[in-house]
Amino acid sequence: MKRSAEFFLFPALILMIGLLVLYGLKSRGGALRSAPPNWPKWVQIDPPKLLYDARLTNLKGTEIFLHETFDQWALLNFWRTDCAPCKREMPLLEKLHQGYSARGLKVIGINKGESAEQVEQFLRENPVSFPIYLDLEEHLSKIFDIYVVPSSFLVRPDKYIIASVFGIQKWMDDDFRAYVNYLLRNTEQQKATTQQEYERFR
Repeated sequence: MKRSAEFFLFPALILMIGLLVLYGLKSRGGALRSAPPNWPKWVQIDPPKLLYDARLTNLKGTEIFLHETFDQWALLNFWRTDCAPCKREMPLLEKLHQGYSARGLKVIGINKGESAEQVEQFLRENPVSFPIYLDLEEHLSKIFDIYVVPSSFLVRPDKYIIASVFGIQKWMDDDFRAYVNYLLRNTEQQKATTQQEYERFR
């Protein structure tokens, strides 16, 4: 009888210790964290993909490396001037950039295959404050498999792409803002790689 009691007592003790550890982690804000608010339009990229040294051109004709243009969360938006949904989405992206760029989310527009003159004419009629770069040869668009515009990608501060979404979006709706707010609160936990690790891919 005594052996039987010990048989049941030992697993119960292990379970109790496990529950106490679990509670301690949660109460201290440790490794176990709540899942982010749901934004079902995202297509999660699992595992995340490293943004390689993509070369683009700014509106002045200077070549830039995309990864060097941000050190925070970034929303990459691929678009064209002859795309009506892209035009309708621009004011929404501008509001997102205005509301979150200082808090840690930068909007970056990437024009797919059009000239600087075409893009500048469009921006005179549809001005935005976020940076616009040109994928003149559509090299990056091919890497990202961009066949539909607008297309958007969410990139962590460590330059890993974690999600994508296609088509025009309501970037300032409550669900998306809740998602962004969650990411910004937990930025330090998202920085999984170092600059040295990134340099290996150059």
